[in-house]
Amino acid sequence: MRCPVALFVGLTALASLVAPAASASAAPADSLRYLLEKDGRGAGWFSVSRHVDASGNQVYRGTGEKPGSYKLRRCEIVTTPAWVPLHLNVKISAGGQTIEIETEFRDGKAVSEGKAAGSRIPFPEAKIEGQCFVLPNSSPPALALLSDFLAKHDAATYKANLKAFAPPLVVDLEVTGLGTRTVPAGGTSAQVRAFELKLHVPRQRGQQTGRTISLILHQYPDGRFHGFENADDQTRAYPLPADATIEGIAAAFPEKTLKFASGADSLAGSLMLPAPDPARPGPRGALVFVSGSGPSDRDETVGGFAVFRALAEKLAAAGYASLRYDDRGVEDSGGDYGQVTMDILARDAVAAALALRARPEIDPARVGVLGHSEGAILAAQIAALLAQQSGQPPWCVVMMAGSPHAGRDIILQQQEHGLQAGGFSPEQVEHKRALQRQVFACVDGRADWASVLAMADTTETQALEMQRGFIEGPWFKSFLDYAAAGWLKQLKAPVLVLHGELDTQLPPAHGAALRDSLKAAGHERVSYVPARGVNHLFQVAKTGEADEYADLKPEFAPGVAERIAAFLGMCERLK
Repeated sequence: MRCPVALFVGLTALASLVAPAASASAAPADSLRYLLEKDGRGAGWFSVSRHVDASGNQVYRGTGEKPGSYKLRRCEIVTTPAWVPLHLNVKISAGGQTIEIETEFRDGKAVSEGKAAGSRIPFPEAKIEGQCFVLPNSSPPALALLSDFLAKHDAATYKANLKAFAPPLVVDLEVTGLGTRTVPAGGTSAQVRAFELKLHVPRQRGQQTGRTISLILHQYPDGRFHGFENADDQTRAYPLPADATIEGIAAAFPEKTLKFASGADSLAGSLMLPAPDPARPGPRGALVFVSGSGPSDRDETVGGFAVFRALAEKLAAAGYASLRYDDRGVEDSGGDYGQVTMDILARDAVAAALALRARPEIDPARVGVLGHSEGAILAAQIAALLAQQSGQPPWCVVMMAGSPHAGRDIILQQQEHGLQAGGFSPEQVEHKRALQRQVFACVDGRADWASVLAMADTTETQALEMQRGFIEGPWFKSFLDYAAAGWLKQLKAPVLVLHGELDTQLPPAHGAALRDSLKAAGHERVSYVPARGVNHLFQVAKTGEADEYADLKPEFAPGVAERIAAFLGMCERLK
């Protein structure tokens, strides 16, 4: 299973912002737009505005984007003139998932509610004590608010231990004045006041330890917000030069937008084509990419790593085209992701393959399917449906981090791994396993929701209520009942099974079982590659745990994409 994106766990995204390159002109003093820069290059931006409303309250608003990673669609924070928070509304899209959270601050409590994929997400109330600042994930406008508070303090001597509300957590915020310094700002430099911010985020479920996120806040000499820097990953933000341009991620190879129908809905994707090659004229071989679980954009961005975009570029360099598309209800695709099932997702992929076969740049006899995680689990069904609908099976199938096992067995195994990593006692482990099985019974119609809550403690009840819409949704039930094993018997195309030996979401035994299931079904053209030192996203990893994804280089381990290209070359020779 692809790791879901945690959108409201401290300020994790602020620690990894990057941005577009800019010209060397001086920043306008009243600039409300900012560049985010890394290593002198960029791929992002944000804006900040502030005003006082009719009641005298301070209102901070902003938007922003790191193309290929996330979009801050809206952030609004309202405080009293004394910096007491009153209201928060933030909406962010990442990895294809859009989450909106609304918080009202009253009677010393933060009362929050979220929305995602058409479902309501209730959050537990958080107790607000002392001087507390609202710092939601990926929200530079919140840094501008904090900067305005710090403007009245001495940048050389100020030191304080404050609190920050990063939905749904209240975390410790340590602020230390660093005095004045000269910092780069594009092609020029600026004299700023500097404050070090340390947010101490406690250990979350499934994590070994907590983490500290450190940023340095920059102000103009008069105290206005100038930007920030992160020494750990060499990122910085500064006011947008007047003649700068905001750019997205430049495609390494030509891309065309492709729209196609799946049922009554229109889906959208990007067709990446290799550069023209006089030695290999004519239509190209191509793959349809099918993403992992959860609503995903076409790039399948996880932890800042645009998995599918990176793979598309690698394969284009090897001479192969690819189509990656937004899941239904995500970005430019129509439909409602909240109503999807495994079968609907498979049929969407079939529609994508048929659309790819119809393109003049593509050889219809050489269109294959590449699935990652859930996409790999679905790949055999996609191949069978494609053959049924068109009379022509796929050219080949690539299964990255897949499994032949039933969804409920996968979930139980993932739960067991999480409990072991979390240090729970044997009694707690047994209780949580029993609770999970009761959830399954509820989904199966063998128990009711009240019986699930009756087994849960207070913390578990809060978590269950937050997830109820998801648990009772159509995808979850379809996944519990889904197993690829039956579809594998119908698969005739050559298959490449790739699996990371450090994969903790679907451990390597799943890849081996997939290979064994294919061979047991009589399949003779199966290549199995266990990739050493590689995680679920096929990055070079240390532990393979999901909580390190964002800390790793956003790139494939050496040899992974090359192995896929070599497999495609073999398939060409088989035609």
